[in-house]
Amino acid sequence: EPTDWWFGTDDGDGLGAPAVIHLVHGPHGLTPSSVAVIEDNVDWTFNLTVAPGETKRLATFTILGNTRADAISAVNALITADSFGGEAATFLTSTELASLANFQFNHTPTDVALSSVSVAENQPTGAAIGTLSTVDPDVGNAFSYSLVTGTGSIDNASFEIVGDTLKTTAVFNYETKSSYSIRVRSTDQNGLYVEKVFTIQITNVTELGGIDTQLGQTQRSYVRYLDVLFDRPDDIMSMVNNGRFQLTKRDLNGLNPTGVSLNPGMFSAVGNSARLDFGVNGLGGNRNTTAGDGYYELGVDMDGNGSFESKKYFYRLLGDVNGDRKVDSADSSLVTSAFGTTNPNRDVNGDGTVNANDRTLLLRSLGRKLKDDLFADD
Repeated sequence: EPTDWWFGTDDGDGLGAPAVIHLVHGPHGLTPSSVAVIEDNVDWTFNLTVAPGETKRLATFTILGNTRADAISAVNALITADSFGGEAATFLTSTELASLANFQFNHTPTDVALSSVSVAENQPTGAAIGTLSTVDPDVGNAFSYSLVTGTGSIDNASFEIVGDTLKTTAVFNYETKSSYSIRVRSTDQNGLYVEKVFTIQITNVTELGGIDTQLGQTQRSYVRYLDVLFDRPDDIMSMVNNGRFQLTKRDLNGLNPTGVSLNPGMFSAVGNSARLDFGVNGLGGNRNTTAGDGYYELGVDMDGNGSFESKKYFYRLLGDVNGDRKVDSADSSLVTSAFGTTNPNRDVNGDGTVNANDRTLLLRSLGRKLKDDLFADD
């Protein structure tokens, strides 16, 4: 068969003396495309592709023994899964050995690589860190990966390898520990392996501190600014420019969600915050109507994975100047008492002056309220 490494012959008396074995190819070498017995001859065919300037060689070995058993023993000593034995390759240079198309051997892998050696803090367990690959002189080998004991393996327990992917088995905190050491073994299909120590870096992630609606004012009648507060200024504008903020509006009962369009031009970095500016007419686009009234959900994609997992909530309710989630006589009294002032917490439409127009807008909105069980962060 084409897959056979060798075939044997002996003389016609059936006694097996002398016995001759013909070694055709090795365990990892090029296999004949066909083998045929034609009368007293055995023909085998190899299909070779040779690039310009490349040299490939085909080699055969003939082993003579007094008996069939002697010849078989000799051929088994001549070649193994990993190398030539005896003096088979004594007179061949390394270049000639490398060019033997039908005799190639398994070599020990030389290196292991990891596509990424860092992971963001606060990721859930099972987070993928990177893909493992192996450098090996042999083409087409398959590899299995494992975490092994030895130098540099002190943090193996915090990780696992699934197929060729390194994953976490713990939740990391940059402030507690910022780097971990693991030892990885890559093993080929014949049991040869290489090991390497990797240092996994934990990256510090900007954390969402909260929101501040309309520059800290208590009123929710006019909202132009929303400050999204982080623990540090790093990456804020990168988050803005990469569309990692999402705003959803619902009605005052928390129903009927619709998306609110955001663009980078609406944002600016102010210290540790991203300030969202809805323009002079405020949230909803008209400071003198209830168009902007609603319950709002701000989603932030903290880790850049496309999921807006961090949520903050606020509301806008035209006429609610004391921030108690409803428009009633208490709001009316506060506005009336502030006539002629520039008190921003009594300025219903945010035009800079508390006047009769503010009271008119408030009176039109009397009785409207935010549903009681809707949570607001600010």
